Amino acid sequence: MSEGPGLILQQQSTPIAISNLKLLIVTEFAADVEDICSSLKSAGIDFTYDAIALGSSAWDISSQNYDAILYSYSLSFNHKKSEAALEQLDWWYALPKQIPLILIADRLNDEAAVHLLQSGISGYVLRRKLQKLPNILEYTLISFARKQQQENKRLQLIRRQQKQIEQLESEKLIWEATEAKRQEQQKPIEQLESEKLAWEAAEAKRQEQQKRIEQLESEK
Repeated sequence: MSEGPGLILQQQSTPIAISNLKLLIVTEFAADVEDICSSLKSAGIDFTYDAIALGSSAWDISSQNYDAILYSYSLSFNHKKSEAALEQLDWWYALPKQIPLILIADRLNDEAAVHLLQSGISGYVLRRKLQKLPNILEYTLISFARKQQQENKRLQLIRRQQKQIEQLESEKLIWEATEAKRQEQQKPIEQLESEKLAWEAAEAKRQEQQKRIEQLESEK
């Protein structure tokens, strides 16, 4: 059974202070909200929150700017039940903006814990060890921020590369237009040169004929 929390920093004794957090608590029971808030306040975390019931469809999460979602699930977890829980999280997977989600569960075996984390859940904590939630939240937010930074750097790199490609494409089009214009201008020159060569050939032929005529007249 997975007794400990799901992330490394959950074992720290004193979490770093986190402030100005906006959290969404998803649960079936009002007592869960009280316990979660008590755990966070005892660690000195400054936060505001909204609480909604499991399966609620009236709350427009995508319009809110939440830092994290705390999802309290009352059943014990094995691998099959983790599949069922993930199905209930379709709304989270479908959010246009990624928001870290921490699962709060009664029991969780190792296989289910691994499966949930591999499925994208940011972290988990057992309900009877809720005092470790502040550390989990801290680590989750730090990890998420680092991933966002890495993703932003990756996107910036892609944008720079796209800009370079666009610049090269633009330079290519300019070169092609310039080359087409040069070739168009080259045509009259080539035509004149061709006419000059034809004239020179005709003139040489005329002069040759003139010599023969003069030679024939001389022989008379």
